Amino acid sequence: MGSRRWLQRVGGPAGAGPRARALATWTLVGSNLLLASSCTKYDRPKIERAILDDSAQQRHWPVRSVECPAQVELRKGDTFVCVIHFEDDQRVDAEVLQEDDAGNFRWQVKARVEPMADVLARLQKQLPASASGAKVTCDPRAVLISRKGEQLSCTAETPASRLELDVRVEDDEGKLSIKAKP
Repeated sequence: MGSRRWLQRVGGPAGAGPRARALATWTLVGSNLLLASSCTKYDRPKIERAILDDSAQQRHWPVRSVECPAQVELRKGDTFVCVIHFEDDQRVDAEVLQEDDAGNFRWQVKARVEPMADVLARLQKQLPASASGAKVTCDPRAVLISRKGEQLSCTAETPASRLELDVRVEDDEGKLSIKAKP
């Protein structure tokens, strides 16, 4: 994955540019999990907690838990997969890269994950002029994991009208298309 695409996906402080958000994320994860250089034991709870905290604090994802493998041998450059469980029972894999033999790591999710509040705001802006100012609601979920072909049933409602919408994820980057149901 190109570094530019990666940087665009990393969460960070509001208003910060992608590079600043990426630096803040790696700094946070690194500081949360810096292990003593003499310690080469895999510390599963610390890794899970660091991913959970970063998901909630930096990315604003509603995560219920993180599950990493029971045993991992620490070797620089190796990767393993942890599973992030969202509050609505959706799951996504987090690839963890071991940066050294001391337990320092960084992680990434290859899919775009977006809190539903952000998705609804984007949909609001994409509504046709006839539905301008409508309140948009979609089927209940905590996040949208952008996978090409994923569909949502949504409604755009004003005091005077109600419009049923089919929303489709067009690519893995999260591009959405909206079609009004007849």
